Amino acid sequence: MKIMEIIWLIMGLSALGAGIHAFVHEDMKRSTVFFVMVVISFFIFTMRIRMRKKKEGNNSSSNNEE
Repeated sequence: MKIMEIIWLIMGLSALGAGIHAFVHEDMKRSTVFFVMVVISFFIFTMRIRMRKKKEGNNSSSNNEE
């Protein structure tokens, strides 16, 4: 894994923990922001993985053609 993927994964997991904590100790209204951050961070995490795999696939196919 690349460093940015690890950062987005850690950010998503910490936002999930903060969201659960806010949901338990506060109301749903205050925890909504954390759950939105979870969705955004996991979306960016999966997009970075897909882009890296696509780039690696393009690099390996271009190396095979030479």
